[in-house]
Amino acid sequence: MRNAVIGAVVLVAIGAGGWIWGESRLAEGARAWIAEDPALAAEAVQPLRNAGRFGLRLSKPQLSDPALQLSLPWAEAWVSPLTPTTARLDLPQQGQLVLAGQAHDLTLSSSDAMLRLAPLNRMAPDRLTLVAQGLALDGQPLADSISVEARLGRLAGSAPMEARTAYDIDLSAAGVQLQVLARAGFDAGPLPDPVAVDGQLRLWLDRTPEAGEAPPAIVGWQTPGLVLEAGPIQVRVVGRVTRDADGLAEGQVVLYSRDADRMLDLASEMGLIPGQVRLLLRAGLAQLAQVTPEADLHGPAYPEPQEGELRLPILMRDGQLILAGVPVGPAPAFAGQDVR
Repeated sequence: MRNAVIGAVVLVAIGAGGWIWGESRLAEGARAWIAEDPALAAEAVQPLRNAGRFGLRLSKPQLSDPALQLSLPWAEAWVSPLTPTTARLDLPQQGQLVLAGQAHDLTLSSSDAMLRLAPLNRMAPDRLTLVAQGLALDGQPLADSISVEARLGRLAGSAPMEARTAYDIDLSAAGVQLQVLARAGFDAGPLPDPVAVDGQLRLWLDRTPEAGEAPPAIVGWQTPGLVLEAGPIQVRVVGRVTRDADGLAEGQVVLYSRDADRMLDLASEMGLIPGQVRLLLRAGLAQLAQVTPEADLHGPAYPEPQEGELRLPILMRDGQLILAGVPVGPAPAFAGQDVR
């Protein structure tokens, strides 16, 4: 009995020592990673030292890119011993956001962040969940909620040739106030508030995301239905767009709306229709809405418009933007062209 107790104590001691050593090594690796990445900074990176959580605590972490800078008082990243491939991120309810060189207070009522890795796929991100509730900037409501869930998908034969990885994304945002960002100096565009988005999206990437590496480039996207609301405007987007050899958008986007004029305004603001031809399109919108979408572009199914709804196919091919078989201008630059 005595020997059994001694053995158990030794095993616990070895396990605890391994835990402490592992967290220390993890902290060292995180410090080196942050030091090598100019977009990341932290005042200190320490082992978490929590019996139920294996991870790190970052003091004053900072994330920077050309458009903005986000600073937090702390952040904790950890995994449970029962689910070692699933990492969670705990964040404070306040931070600082720098836009156009000006610092602003960023607050939120709650958040949840989770990342699961795939051991059999070179530890590629298998699932990512980000949820934030009650965001505010300098005390002004910024968004009621934002939710993103991404899952690693399988590449089908219809994927772009440059694609090496695909992610299926459920996207939802409600009560987004773009004018709050505009007052803070961030160009949020002229869409009316509030803005809401809801639907599914598939993203194709040119390689698998890897820790410590530059983000992969987006080479295409497809949606079976993404609803965008901006003030009184509501538009449903169905389509598939890829990046051509010149970095221009190629594919087809079909817009569905019960308000034709506002649909054209929104399409123009999204860069899908040149502003100079928007007025010309208004006169022939009824005829354009009767055009049948192209059916041989490997895209999603394009449903018939609902009662009272207009359908507007927008085709991008050979560097041209085409409506009803008529080129109306150059195709826009692919949205993921400058991801790097």
